[in-house]
Amino acid sequence: MSSQPDSQGSEQAKTSLPPDMKKDIKDRLEYGDSISGWIREACRQRLNAESGGSDTTDN
Repeated sequence: MSSQPDSQGSEQAKTSLPPDMKKDIKDRLEYGDSISGWIREACRQRLNAESGGSDTTDN
């Protein structure tokens, strides 16, 4: 898999979601939120929980 960082140093990751999971995520979005942003935050929370870190974001 080849990826290049964007202007913020982030790399794009492509994934597939079952339709029911995507709908569940969309149902939880607040005004101005995106699915990708929601998934990024879920990943941060999971990584922080597994490493015992704090639940802060850096965006």
